[in-house]
Amino acid sequence: MTFIVRTVFIRTMGDVYLGLNGVVTSILSTLSIMDLGMESVFAFAFYKPLVDKNYLKLQAYLNLFKKMYRGIGISVFVLGMALFPFLNNILGVDAGMLNEAKAFYLIMLTATSSSYFFTYNRTILNADQKNYIVVLITFIINFLGNVIQIIVLLSVKNLLIYAIIQLGMNVIANILITLVTNKKYGKYFESALDENAKLTKFEVKQLFKNVVGGFSNKIGSVVVFGTDNMIISAFVGLISVGKYSNYMMIINSVSSILTKSISAVTGSIGQKAAERPSQMVVLFNRLVFGVHFVLFITVPVMFIFFDSFISVWVGKRFVLPMDVLIVIILNFTLQISRIPALIFIDATGLQWIQRWKSIVEAILNLVASLTFVVIFKLGILGVSLGTLFSTILSVYWYEPWILYKKVFAKNVVGYFFREVVMKGQIIASTLVIFKIIHSNRQLGLEQLLLHGALGVLMELLLFVSLNFRRSEFSYYKMLICKKIGRI
Repeated sequence: MTFIVRTVFIRTMGDVYLGLNGVVTSILSTLSIMDLGMESVFAFAFYKPLVDKNYLKLQAYLNLFKKMYRGIGISVFVLGMALFPFLNNILGVDAGMLNEAKAFYLIMLTATSSSYFFTYNRTILNADQKNYIVVLITFIINFLGNVIQIIVLLSVKNLLIYAIIQLGMNVIANILITLVTNKKYGKYFESALDENAKLTKFEVKQLFKNVVGGFSNKIGSVVVFGTDNMIISAFVGLISVGKYSNYMMIINSVSSILTKSISAVTGSIGQKAAERPSQMVVLFNRLVFGVHFVLFITVPVMFIFFDSFISVWVGKRFVLPMDVLIVIILNFTLQISRIPALIFIDATGLQWIQRWKSIVEAILNLVASLTFVVIFKLGILGVSLGTLFSTILSVYWYEPWILYKKVFAKNVVGYFFREVVMKGQIIASTLVIFKIIHSNRQLGLEQLLLHGALGVLMELLLFVSLNFRRSEFSYYKMLICKKIGRI
């Protein structure tokens, strides 16, 4: 639905408005920096009380969580308003063409800040392995809201009504999730006396340390990806933001699906860490192998057919150069590869230990991106290279290293060796399939679908032939056979 809405948005509103939407989204993502890591920290704190059915302790954590997130919601709105006078400078030279820019920004700011007043409901459902409820409600409301947005764009072409619908989607979804949470857990909290629902000084101290660690752990991702559009807008222009954001919309949609699907195991891993910590490294290797399979299938298809898809979708003028595409795909590969380590870091409460990691990542990214864009005049390529360099030099190696050291108590060399082998497999398979299909980067729709299906089939055969002897492959094969047997 995001893809369909964006298609209609491009056709009805044009390139400059598309760039505006991308920049405002990036600004709000950066403003949301204060809550980074907090949700995963509280989810970690919820695991043990939920397993022990200690609802008094759960209520104590929940009360504190609600107060903190309300403060964050207010702070985000205040900071957003502080940026309001400088909006034209951030949007760049094309800002004068957009009469609705400031009103659009205010509506989207309200939508973002209001969501913080309901976040605690999502967190407790996630910790109790009921995140599917959140996903289902969000999907239904977003689907209906997107349909209304499409109708508005096609009929009246009004950016502000489009934004108001987005605000309404957020509010309605959050209210419904709150009602479900109160229905499922309200009786436990009502039966506990508020004055007895308190945390010890040690628990508050540990929580504070993990919140600070979680903040620093996530800050890099926001700075790395949240500032890209702003840098392009300020130094290149809103139209370039629109082109870049088309690619990133597809990348982020795929990443979001993969991240949510894979991260669904976080609650299970958190509980397993408390019950049987000796099995953690085995679970981690299985998860890494599962992510490798996903990348083995998606990366070659994205690399070979991305430009043809963009050309068929919105036109050849939106196609970016090949060097930019290569770096975008490399960034996608590295970010998805990080998911297993990030899941285990959240599930085992390692936020405080690695508190400086993402701050280093953020500084490296800003320095590299500005250097490539301002000094070397590389434009969109420079921003993408800045992301690639900061990821490789900081988080990509550090996260598994700290996990192996603090949780698994094992040498990390074997992990990096397997990473080199797996990434080599992905690169080799991409080159083989590209050579066989002979893509010219400008396929028609029918050729695109046919060649894409052929590419996926070849990737599956290559993956099996290269990995069938691995123990993780045998594990997933057993799971699949069990599922088929039940059918």
